[in-house]
Amino acid sequence: MGQQPLCIVEHPPDAQAMLKNALRQAGVENPIRHFSCETEARVYLFPEDPSIEPRPALIFLQGLSTEKSGFDLLQCLRQHPSTRYIPIIMILEPEQLPWVYRCYQHGAHSVVLKDPGKDAFNEKIQWLCQYWLGVCNLPAL
Repeated sequence: MGQQPLCIVEHPPDAQAMLKNALRQAGVENPIRHFSCETEARVYLFPEDPSIEPRPALIFLQGLSTEKSGFDLLQCLRQHPSTRYIPIIMILEPEQLPWVYRCYQHGAHSVVLKDPGKDAFNEKIQWLCQYWLGVCNLPAL
């Protein structure tokens, strides 16, 4: 499905492992870049010379424990010329259901609620990857 990296931002270790497993099961072979905090992600996603690193094909952003930080990064990603067209998938915990509207309002392309069952989550990630990496024609960056 291509060699542009996928970015995973601010997922705790258990959620990161679950997402990486779902990506493997979906047959995604893209390299994965994981950033444990927003600051690390910003350094990579907003470099001084954008031609140095390949732009990510997808960004998975974890719904954070504080609304403000996740939405700030999401809004920055949507407004910055080098990341404006990269699909962003927000992954939320079931108790974050009220945040769905705000995710789309701030520019998320897709919002996924984690299901208690691993198989249902894996299936959602597979569909999303097939769509964003295989079906869509995104602009070259």
